[in-house]
Amino acid sequence: MFSEILSSYDDLDSDIIKNYSEFSLASLLFYGMKEGACSEQSSRMTAMDSASKNAGKQSELCLVKSRVRLSSMKNCNYKEPEGL
Repeated sequence: MFSEILSSYDDLDSDIIKNYSEFSLASLLFYGMKEGACSEQSSRMTAMDSASKNAGKQSELCLVKSRVRLSSMKNCNYKEPEGL
């Protein structure tokens, strides 16, 4: 009885096997391309997030530096040259 069931699945044409192998290869290639695209997008998002955070810190540092510079000018009685 078991051999009769197995023989029905064993009767595959070469066209079916060829079509399945082509489909399997195409699916594998598509999966690889999709993973590559998703990985690239994720890397770009991470890089942009880091750049945004660094730019925010940079602007804060520039404000602090500017305030220190202005306070030192006020203490020294520094006057801006005219015409600038």
